[in-house]
Amino acid sequence: MTIDLLERSAQAVSEDAPHSAGSVGPLGEPSVAEYLSLLRTGLAGTIRPELADARAQGMLDMALTLIDHLIVRSGPNATALATRDAALTHLRTSLGATNAEQAVAAAIATHSDAALAHVRDGIAAEAQFLRDIDTLEQDAARDHTPVAHDPIDPRVLEDYLGKRYGGPVTIASIGNPIGGFSKDVFILNLAGDARPADRIVIRRDLPNGPLEGSVQEEFAVLQAAQAAGVPVAVPLWLETDPALFGGPTICLAFVVGSTVANARGEIPPESAAASFHHLARIMGAIHAIDPVQAGLLPADDGRTVQDHILSLLATFEGQWHRRREADSIVLAAGFAWMRTHMPRETYPVAIVHGDCSLRNLMAQDGTPTAMLDWETWHFGDPAEDLAYVRDEVETCMPWAEFMAEYRAAGGPAISEERLEFWSIWRELRGSITSISMMDAVPKGVADLRSAFGGIYFTRLLLMKLADRLQGLLAR
Repeated sequence: MTIDLLERSAQAVSEDAPHSAGSVGPLGEPSVAEYLSLLRTGLAGTIRPELADARAQGMLDMALTLIDHLIVRSGPNATALATRDAALTHLRTSLGATNAEQAVAAAIATHSDAALAHVRDGIAAEAQFLRDIDTLEQDAARDHTPVAHDPIDPRVLEDYLGKRYGGPVTIASIGNPIGGFSKDVFILNLAGDARPADRIVIRRDLPNGPLEGSVQEEFAVLQAAQAAGVPVAVPLWLETDPALFGGPTICLAFVVGSTVANARGEIPPESAAASFHHLARIMGAIHAIDPVQAGLLPADDGRTVQDHILSLLATFEGQWHRRREADSIVLAAGFAWMRTHMPRETYPVAIVHGDCSLRNLMAQDGTPTAMLDWETWHFGDPAEDLAYVRDEVETCMPWAEFMAEYRAAGGPAISEERLEFWSIWRELRGSITSISMMDAVPKGVADLRSAFGGIYFTRLLLMKLADRLQGLLAR
């Protein structure tokens, strides 16, 4: 059998292979090989250098070798497998047998020159297959620099800080905590007489991030919130030149404490009630801010709150259409339901945080120190923030109790109709940001965080959204 015929046969089989490297899953998620590659990069590039124990390093190296094999097995080996299978089929046909192994044994026993020639071709094809697989696994083992955590050059930053603060500022260390999924976060420990603080925080846009806004949109609203007495990380400066730090960047004062809830939304039971009381007061204070007086919204803006809501829906629906790899009846139904059930009440446009939950509330010794992650803020209906947390609140206190605290802090009256309208938005919007995290994987601009966030939250949020919609549509 000629090499040309083998290659044509391999191509035909490869085109029919259901699990090619570029395939997507039922949620639109990238191929298994792409996820395994990100897993390997995270383990080899980030976790292994932190291991001090030689045995642990050895075990991790064995795990990395297994991942290399799984990467190849889950996708890139389709052509090599097709070539091998085509050669095996040709060998059976040439020897006139259905069982190739028995035919090979008979050819060697009888020492038939013609049959042995076919056997040698078959051995060569299988050996080539093994070499191809070995090459593929070596390719998978090549280290790749994580793309979503390009380090900030400390020399560039020291020069920048020195000019900004008019004296020597040196960086003792740079930390890169896991943090959220939408922005890159760096904690800088500073020295030098002109340093603005011992520690500062840098937030930078991620390439192809799941939220398509920029950190520069956060700066003004953080200033307004701070002026209104809302606990926030104090905004220090904004740098819009992406050439300096790899993207638009804001600098915030370091906030002591830790978030009340973890990344999965789990809340310590012993502090839940008190934490929700704090959250209610903070939300009330945010919604009491007049966006016109704060200089965030022009006095002659002229748009109704419904106009802002429709714009919000259009923004996220457009992002879904751009970044999806699979259709979704659930998401389409969610947008359609919201457009046909929009409340027609007249009420003022407010500042909406967009992610006002205990996952983003920092506290120390039971006292709130900052409401974090303002990247989803926008103008709209404050009922959106309230509906966002209602399910969690009602697991540990009556909703009326939470709303009483909210109203006492300046929050406006909110109708049940508006709360119901926003009852599906958390899962609807969250599904789209999670799908966007999955979209970053095949584009080579994702890291282990976004790979986890995309695959974990998309399924979880779509299931919750489907359940909520079933209830609403049954009425």
